[in-house]
Amino acid sequence: MTPRHPGRIPFERQPSRPVRRAVAVLLVAGLSVAAGCGDDDATDAGTPTTSATSTATSTTSAAPDGDDPSSGTTDTSADEADEPVEPAPEDGADAPAPVSVEVLDAGDEPRQLLDASAELGSEEAVTIRQEQQVEITMGGGVPQTVTNPPVLYDLAYTITDVADDGAMTVETFYEDVRVAETEGVDPTVLAAVEQTVDVFIGATARIVVEPDGTIAAWEAPDIDLSSTPGASAATLLEGFEEQASSLSVPFPAEPVGTGARWETTSESSVGGLDIVTTTTWELRSLSDGEMVLATEVVLEYVPGTYEVEGVEIEVIDGTLTGQGTTTRQPGQVFGLSDMVTEGTVTMELTQGGQTGELVQTIRQTSTMTAR
Repeated sequence: MTPRHPGRIPFERQPSRPVRRAVAVLLVAGLSVAAGCGDDDATDAGTPTTSATSTATSTTSAAPDGDDPSSGTTDTSADEADEPVEPAPEDGADAPAPVSVEVLDAGDEPRQLLDASAELGSEEAVTIRQEQQVEITMGGGVPQTVTNPPVLYDLAYTITDVADDGAMTVETFYEDVRVAETEGVDPTVLAAVEQTVDVFIGATARIVVEPDGTIAAWEAPDIDLSSTPGASAATLLEGFEEQASSLSVPFPAEPVGTGARWETTSESSVGGLDIVTTTTWELRSLSDGEMVLATEVVLEYVPGTYEVEGVEIEVIDGTLTGQGTTTRQPGQVFGLSDMVTEGTVTMELTQGGQTGELVQTIRQTSTMTAR
């Protein structure tokens, strides 16, 4: 295999344990981001849309020592299963990265200020369904496809406080999380997904939403990650920040009407990689407080050198795009949505003097429906 850059050599044998751990983190990061933009839309991003984040685990045969990686593949799950991490410290309410809002077209007359306010005690029960697939290519080898089974999240939103300025505290309770379909799923992948999603059952997260729809603060779910695969634990929580932001529909500060378009931009870090998210909203209809929005999302990985699990990561390029719709009823906390997100991220991993290329192609479908 010819390396992308002169002077760099490909992995000559099965990637080391740190590299496999880094790959696992990057898998979860990619899916967290995809989840995050899947349900406002929103996740992630996971890793709340969105919703909660499910974890991809690559379980394939590894090239024996001395073999070229093009003739083998990478196991990113074996080392994680027997290396649980210590439980993550409890997070207080954190402020997400600021979001800029720019009106591109104010739309038709009549126009009005859009408002996300809802009454104290308002409740909403939803089910989020996530399906995701990742194709992984390491060192120019044979692409390996990891397909996660569909996962269902039954969530209950309750507005537990409304401040004088209208900011709402929304409690998110994970009533149930389950795998929807198991037929034909690799048993190891299924076990890893079930192990991850089970920790959410009975958990509670909190989000503070401003009247203009922006997220002012969030508190991660109170979950015990000590039994989850080690490389995914911290990234899973990072994904929730992305998802908390993606839950909202940030409204313009000026009146708008049907046909209005506005753009929001935010920066975040998931799995140790910096990402810029640009979302374009179009107000398709507005009648008696009910609105239908079309959404286009572009997530761009910031090129540069990072360190993940002790492995040097150089992001070459990476873009994920998504399209979907969101429908909001008057007084509804977040609205109902659907989103399809897909794209490719190319990077190089360097560890122990060896460098290899990692390409991830991600596709995720996410829907949030009332129940």
